[in-house]
Amino acid sequence: MNAVCCSGVAPKVEITSEGRGGSIFHVEDGQHTRFDWEFAMPPAIALVFGPGPAAFESAERRAQVYDTVARELVRQKSPGGSFSVDLANSRIDILR
Repeated sequence: MNAVCCSGVAPKVEITSEGRGGSIFHVEDGQHTRFDWEFAMPPAIALVFGPGPAAFESAERRAQVYDTVARELVRQKSPGGSFSVDLANSRIDILR
């Protein structure tokens, strides 16, 4: 389920592929936050690298965006899968 933000409209998560990876865009209120992804070795199936703390107005907002991106990736690309968010390393692991 997408969280609703400031405008009352749920954010969008758009995924692009290019070779063994690609980009992910979290789009909300006219702002685009870019993440990069690449295929991984088990137990992860993909590693996602996002922006650091300076790109967000607060640590709470950063955690919300990372969580939204992770949940949408699992919903769109790995139904039944799970994820792990590592904010200290600006990374999301998508797991089987």
